[in-house]
Amino acid sequence: MIKNLKRIVLVMCVLALCTAILGTTAFAASDSLVAKIPVKITLNGTLPAQAETFTVQVKATTPGAPLPAGSTGDTYEMKLSGAGNVITGELAIDFSAAGRGEFNYTIQQVAGSDPDCTYDTTVYNMKVYVLNKEDMSGLEMHVIITCGDQKPDSFDFTNKYCDPALVTITAIKTLN
Repeated sequence: MIKNLKRIVLVMCVLALCTAILGTTAFAASDSLVAKIPVKITLNGTLPAQAETFTVQVKATTPGAPLPAGSTGDTYEMKLSGAGNVITGELAIDFSAAGRGEFNYTIQQVAGSDPDCTYDTTVYNMKVYVLNKEDMSGLEMHVIITCGDQKPDSFDFTNKYCDPALVTITAIKTLN
């Protein structure tokens, strides 16, 4: 019992240190173990006539980490589409059945097929800690998102479409 208590205290100290260094953003209600993270794709430039469907890929790097329904193996692909310059969605992952632990993910956009678009290649890292509550009355969840040295609250991607080139054609017609 004392050995388990020492482990819990050590895990809590490590979590407190990570929180102080990396910053923590919890996206769940106090009794909920569902992480809900906003996803936004911003489109710049001249948009194509037909709206494109964008894919955001969530890959679990911790074996057995929970993923949303519809995942294949350790990967979930979230489809986002719509008209306009900003397309939004929400990634929701339920940790209720996961039990205690640390779960790691990478999140990135899959490049589309439009040759006139430069797709954002940003890769986000997400750590989710599911721990005992301090009063041992259940579990609580902490979500930490990093991108390089940044600590964003959402997954934001910006794609750039080429503006059409303006071409002036001058012709001279000569009759003989």
